[in-house]
Amino acid sequence: MAREVTMLRYRFNSGIWNSTVTDDLVAERLGRAFTGSHLFGEEGRQYGFIDCQYRRGIVLGYFTQEGAKEIIRYDAKVNVQTTTERSFAHILFALHIRSGIVAIQKTRIVGFVDMNLSDMRRQFPVAVEELMNSVNIPVIRLFLEQDRLEITTEHLYQIFINYKTTFLRIVNLKGKTVPTYEEFKIFNPRVEDDIIFRQVFEEDIQLGLDRLELKSDESDNLGDTALARLGAVVGDITSLAVDPGGDGQSIPLTTRVADRFKVQISSDNEKYPVSADDSDAVARPLTLTLTLEGVQQDVAQLVRNLMALTAHYFADEGDGNDD
Repeated sequence: MAREVTMLRYRFNSGIWNSTVTDDLVAERLGRAFTGSHLFGEEGRQYGFIDCQYRRGIVLGYFTQEGAKEIIRYDAKVNVQTTTERSFAHILFALHIRSGIVAIQKTRIVGFVDMNLSDMRRQFPVAVEELMNSVNIPVIRLFLEQDRLEITTEHLYQIFINYKTTFLRIVNLKGKTVPTYEEFKIFNPRVEDDIIFRQVFEEDIQLGLDRLELKSDESDNLGDTALARLGAVVGDITSLAVDPGGDGQSIPLTTRVADRFKVQISSDNEKYPVSADDSDAVARPLTLTLTLEGVQQDVAQLVRNLMALTAHYFADEGDGNDD
């Protein structure tokens, strides 16, 4: 039975990782090393990897760490007796070996008195170091960095003018200068209508209008409307929904691709091992950054890649607490 998990995307410090995993042979050796169960550390404080599968350059499995778990019992008089015992917590992870891009499950570590998700995230690169050294891939200290990708406002504008758009958020309008008729035509060749509309819009932004959020019906294109076209030229697009196929399937885009994604997997800790389907499901959203790198100047290719990938991603401001 599939379940939905949220994954946070990171990248190992690229200078160290790239100088260590230098070619496909090293990557293959490291990938295979994950497939056995490995525990490191002293008894009572062990950590490592279990139930890992290596497929198409990606390791998917569980990182486990030992800690003190609170146990509550009652005596014959129903008095609470609290003790602790050693137990293991598990979090799902996925690692693209060649690039060092890694995703770690966002979940609460419940019941442990000396360990939370932040602690496990800090210990994860330590375990990777130990595994690498155990298979003669020497590495200096690893740590995790956030793996973020920004799409420029200019890219969003190019997408807007080239593809059917059903949602648009425009900011930074207040006080801007509206282009002249010669610079940008709205109602060509209806010059009088153009001048009147332009004057009204300029008056509004001088009076304080700073942001527009526009939404169309699925079958309509905001690019056909005067307000959206002029607003996009004057201000900055920070978010839109594009329907490149014209089939009503819109893709939401923002200037910053989310550093987290949701994915459906069948695995559930040690009860149900990770499967090939799980590995394939996590592969595309995990490597989003790699897919987009190198195509930033090609808007058509950018949109094609995003069509396949961004359905996994979502805007989540969260509560600032991932533990």
